[in-house]
Amino acid sequence: MNDFIFSDNELIGLLKPFQKEVLLPLINSVGEEEAAKIWLAPKTVEMRNFGGTSSDPSPYFDRIISEIRKFICGDEKYKIEREKLTSGINKSASTTVTAISLAVGDFLGIASALLTPIVIMILKMIGKIGVNAWCSVE
Repeated sequence: MNDFIFSDNELIGLLKPFQKEVLLPLINSVGEEEAAKIWLAPKTVEMRNFGGTSSDPSPYFDRIISEIRKFICGDEKYKIEREKLTSGINKSASTTVTAISLAVGDFLGIASALLTPIVIMILKMIGKIGVNAWCSVE
């Protein structure tokens, strides 16, 4: 289950410079979960190009969290993608974030580029409590 635990530096290093500029202050001020919601539905003009519309992000975020939980915690729906990832030689943060972003994005019809920072923030959250603890929460 440690296939999804990476250091904060590894995960933050995957963000593009413009994403770091927006997300790092948010993470520091409101935490990963709220920063991810803001990324989905930014309230400022400067962020609008990066995260989509200014509607309520809660339904989208809840679905994304649910699907990422299914991917990481062993749901049959993501069995093939998860097995490819966890049995591969390259178990890097980059490969993991990309695999989750692509699989979940494909299922939800959301561009993986939009999901990548959210996946990074969720993996940061999981790293704080551990995979088993995160998977035990419904």
